[in-house]
Amino acid sequence: MLMVVLLAAATGAVDVSWLTKVSKTMIDKLQIKRQTCVAANVPKQENQARLNELLSDDFVKEALKWTKKETIYGVDDIVVALARSVHAEVAVMTEVKDAMKKAKTDGDFLFIYSFFSPCEKCTTKGGLNNIVDSLEKHAKDWGEAVFVFSNVYEKPNKGDPFSREVLVKALKSLGDSMGGLKNVYRCYQQQQTFGCHVCSSGNGPAEVCLVQKYVPAQGGAGVGRSKSLDHGDAGKKKSGSGRSKSAGRA
Repeated sequence: MLMVVLLAAATGAVDVSWLTKVSKTMIDKLQIKRQTCVAANVPKQENQARLNELLSDDFVKEALKWTKKETIYGVDDIVVALARSVHAEVAVMTEVKDAMKKAKTDGDFLFIYSFFSPCEKCTTKGGLNNIVDSLEKHAKDWGEAVFVFSNVYEKPNKGDPFSREVLVKALKSLGDSMGGLKNVYRCYQQQQTFGCHVCSSGNGPAEVCLVQKYVPAQGGAGVGRSKSLDHGDAGKKKSGSGRSKSAGRA
């Protein structure tokens, strides 16, 4: 029961209540507490049997074993990676290849989850180790795609906080690659409630997707900065990479 979004056929809008439920399940099952990225083929319609196959006990066990060593783990329709010498989003996107596309069936769409929102480097079109070029291509190949993150990457592990301009630019670029910010969501724990929030607001990014310690409108939009969390910046000790053999689904 990894990641499923029920999409309204007429509008392509995400059913936020369902997105919230499955995003929380995914985070809990894979014990995501640091920068991790996941990409998967997901059915548009709720299909319990198929969802159970996507996040089987065996898959979770193997994924946790491999990712603890900071290596990539994947089967035909799911890829998981922690931050390595390159950011986790980059590591995962390099593994979204022909095998995953071949595993795609009619009605599937591409679902990508990242613990952190992608940084400026990851979202600079044409730049070294960017993800937006491949995201744009894959989103078109699948026809429908959603990108979900939990935390706003406001500050590198070492260095000053990013300016608002940089955060806005990165989020807009991510949205452009996904067919619009309507396909980008922040799903996270806010006080006692876990919820998902679309990153589109009018003609620009929503505040909740730009500020880590976001304060809802009723209390005034906050702009507080959180303590730096490790995104897995390049320059860390390089770990080995690995990928499981393609495993078919029964």
